[in-house]
Amino acid sequence: MAKKKEKLIKKEDKASLSNILNEMMYEEKMTLSELRFFLVYLSKINPKNPSETEITFQLEDVAEILGVELNEALVDKITRKMLRYVVRVRPKVLDDDVIEDFRYVQLFSESRLYKKRLNNKWYLTFTCHEKIKEHLFELKSSFTSLEVWNIINLRSFQDARLYMLLRQYKHIGERTVDIKELKRCLVSISMHIRNTRNLHEPS
Repeated sequence: MAKKKEKLIKKEDKASLSNILNEMMYEEKMTLSELRFFLVYLSKINPKNPSETEITFQLEDVAEILGVELNEALVDKITRKMLRYVVRVRPKVLDDDVIEDFRYVQLFSESRLYKKRLNNKWYLTFTCHEKIKEHLFELKSSFTSLEVWNIINLRSFQDARLYMLLRQYKHIGERTVDIKELKRCLVSISMHIRNTRNLHEPS
């Protein structure tokens, strides 16, 4: 299993996202495998080239990342679920007359499932939403870079999120968190754990 994963994700592969997006990701009701998939997607894009946002995966590789046996019903369910994910983010710059601002943005805008005549294999593509690009591309400051291999091998969503948040402050060495914000984070993670059972079972 580890060797197969290493073919999909190299140990040097990194995923980068803005600190704003990184801090808001814990609000999402993603499963650990879905979070892994999003980070693998980020590791495949070129963060310096916002014109290329479509990433193609072999369907068997998607199954490996998600840790499931894919069938038509499950592919449809997972794809629709990934396309529905909306993140709440703060704009980097506020309007002069605004003191607080939140935007609700989809992670992905489009997906495509197709079978190639050449090798008779299925492929699945994902394209990130135009409005989320500012948090994924051309990041010059206030962003987090993650070693995807480390998260691929974690066994729980809360471990992955704690790693992502702590990795954001690696170079600073410490982080001071408002107690209300910490409670909100822990409650969100706790609620997530209770709601992730059987999410990959076809209905």
